[in-house]
Amino acid sequence: MKRGTFLYLIAASALVLFLLQVFSGFVLWVAIPRGDGFQGGRGAAQPPGQEEFLALTRGDWIDIHQWAAVALLVVIGIHLILQWRWIVSVTRRMFVGG
Repeated sequence: MKRGTFLYLIAASALVLFLLQVFSGFVLWVAIPRGDGFQGGRGAAQPPGQEEFLALTRGDWIDIHQWAAVALLVVIGIHLILQWRWIVSVTRRMFVGG
């Protein structure tokens, strides 16, 4: 696989994982709030038995949110490793000049 194609796939993966993080975070905050009194922006607590959204429980959404975070960290780490020479080069130009 060409380097450019691989870099594109890494960037696209990071975007998808980021969007999954945002979506699952909003689900946990708004659609299935905690039962500890904090309503996460909702006006009323979730009635008992309605702790699902899109056929997934709050625990499922927490798992999705956490695993997406781990995967995003791995993908960002790979991205940084692959772009390290460019990062060093640009940083030197910014701080050393020329």
